[in-house]
Amino acid sequence: MKLHWKLLFAGFMFLAFCPVLSLAQEGNRYQLKDSANVRDKNKMRQWSYENSLTNYPAPKQDNPSVGLKLGLPFVSGDVRVEKGMGAALNVRKALGHFFSLRGEAGGGVVKGQNWRKSSGIANNPGLNGVLNTTVDFTGVDVIHNYKMKFIDFDVQAVLNFNNLNFYSKTAKWSLFGFLGAGFLMYDTKLDQLDATNSQYDYSAINDPESFAAAAQKEVLNWIRDTRDGTYESVAEYLPQQAFAGNFAVDPAITAGLGLALRLSDRIDLALEHKITITGDDLLDGQRWEETNTPTGAKDYKQFTSLGINFRIGKGEESRWWSNPMDMPLNRIRMMETKMGKDEKDADADGVVDSRDMEKNTPAGARVDVKGVAMDSDEDGIPDFRDKEPFSPKDAQVDKSGKSLDSDSDGVPDVFDQEQNTDAGAQVDVRGVKIETGKGTVGGGPAASANMMLPMVNFDFGSGEIKQEFFPQLYRLANLMRDNPDLRLQVVGHADNRNTTDYNMKLSKERASVCVAFMTKNFGIPETRFDIVYKGAEDPLIKDLPQSRGDQFEKFHYLNRRVEFRVIE
Repeated sequence: MKLHWKLLFAGFMFLAFCPVLSLAQEGNRYQLKDSANVRDKNKMRQWSYENSLTNYPAPKQDNPSVGLKLGLPFVSGDVRVEKGMGAALNVRKALGHFFSLRGEAGGGVVKGQNWRKSSGIANNPGLNGVLNTTVDFTGVDVIHNYKMKFIDFDVQAVLNFNNLNFYSKTAKWSLFGFLGAGFLMYDTKLDQLDATNSQYDYSAINDPESFAAAAQKEVLNWIRDTRDGTYESVAEYLPQQAFAGNFAVDPAITAGLGLALRLSDRIDLALEHKITITGDDLLDGQRWEETNTPTGAKDYKQFTSLGINFRIGKGEESRWWSNPMDMPLNRIRMMETKMGKDEKDADADGVVDSRDMEKNTPAGARVDVKGVAMDSDEDGIPDFRDKEPFSPKDAQVDKSGKSLDSDSDGVPDVFDQEQNTDAGAQVDVRGVKIETGKGTVGGGPAASANMMLPMVNFDFGSGEIKQEFFPQLYRLANLMRDNPDLRLQVVGHADNRNTTDYNMKLSKERASVCVAFMTKNFGIPETRFDIVYKGAEDPLIKDLPQSRGDQFEKFHYLNRRVEFRVIE
């Protein structure tokens, strides 16, 4: 029988430790650059992150902390506060770098002592003889005092305000806030009977309201010398009040702020202020005005404390101290260092050799992200060698990248509707010969009627020329080069979906952009253009609704244009 139990125990231990051994072996298999705060079960994920196989690192160990707080509790209520003492223990666990949960339990003693006499006790059962016939100050003045013992416990959500830090690995200070819920248990007693079980006689005290501060202090000293400090009398409590033994029990909401100083990876100091709200007005045993009516405000407990917190576990620190930016910033630094030391860029095109698919690009040539020389018109001739970088789509080009023009009339074959024009003949943008009787380009008023000059359209609200219009502007530039006396009117338009002032400004911008494009890219002087802008005054498609909709967008697009017209 004994052997049977030994074998069973050995088998149980083997099964219990198998996962541990497996994780240990798995952790050894993946060599990590940063493993101090990574659990064994997450090391494969961390390894994948460090080797760029995933975008997200393994979570840091959420090392919990235990803390001890000592401080000064007090009640904001109806009786003047005197010195109190309190302590609390807590356990905190991170759910992330900014958010954590903390459970806290504490206790202490709070005292209060008035120096002003009161006669409003008719409804106070703790002083009018209802709870204790010996404590009956009906018809005479009383001075309020109390001693409250308390125990409280709650669970808090703690939010770190300054953990995201771009300037250091770990913050030195931590500003945090917390909000929680729990219970406050309190036992409030009064000291109104002396050692002989007789009521204190306050008749020797004159009206303290007329006293100076020094006199008030003298009255308080007399009261302290007179009282025996036994707090023998039960204070008032609500009839429906819940109790645990001698302690009244109230549900509570807690809130507060704290400032922590990090001393080491495992220890920090924290200065905190905590407020406990119960909705109870009898924490200090008093809730009546001199008119025997309830006071308007409720009591709430406050606790200012200084605490020390110890982190436990294998990791270096808790997540609320661990900067979430540390790992990505460290990776960026490592990549920059590697690029600076190991990566070369032989052709100085801005793409390192390990990613450059064209390692001998000529100096000054524009390249894409792979280091390949740009070919804007996709004609097989890279831009740095292309004499015509914006050749029309599908046009046949020569070795220099220029569109083929069989009859040398300035219109590429891909657009030329008359590819056998006589040498020296003037043609329009279609390559069709302009008849002498109808005028020549730049030579008569009929020229503009025969010309088919391009029109440039724009996206909604935009003043940027789309790439699809580059070839048309290039052909227009060639036409102006061939006809040095030719001057053009450049007319900007907008659709009707904005204010008049906005549309006029936008149409002017569109016309100006086209002129700038011709001047900058093709060297046509600005003096050969006359800018005109009409806003939405002259639409091609009239009476369009101002609302946006797919069914009308193609018509609005035609109205958003720049037109070119020959100036005779």
